[in-house]
Amino acid sequence: MAFSLACVTGAVYAGAMPVDWLPVAGAAAAVGSLLPDIDEPESKLGRVCVPLALVIKLLVGHRTLTHSALALATVILLPWIWLSGELAIAVSAGVGIGYASHLLGDAMTPQGIQLAWPQPARFSLRWFRTGSAEDHLAFFGLSAASIAAVLSMV
Repeated sequence: MAFSLACVTGAVYAGAMPVDWLPVAGAAAAVGSLLPDIDEPESKLGRVCVPLALVIKLLVGHRTLTHSALALATVILLPWIWLSGELAIAVSAGVGIGYASHLLGDAMTPQGIQLAWPQPARFSLRWFRTGSAEDHLAFFGLSAASIAAVLSMV
């Protein structure tokens, strides 16, 4: 979630996204960053939606369908079904940034992700393990950068 908020803040700071979109896009990015782990009953979102998480995990496994380019494209397009105009753009951008940041984070681990699901090949950068010191350092660094960027815009 920290990385997704850093990305949204960076997009605003760089002028790629209007400042007034920050609250909506930031909230959407936070939600989007949790969505890929709906395939894991022990995840934050999985604990809220246990039946759905169990079904997805039983049918396709963890870090497969929900960690794919297909799922990313789907969550980027879904806001356009219910929303329109700038709100649809802000939500779509935020959810997409959040979702993509989660995929990138999981791709940095040795387990990697099935980016081209249903193809079985996994994509992995093998930079660090989930929960490692490097993982925590990245979290705190990105959180601090996000806070600093937001404060500099005030």
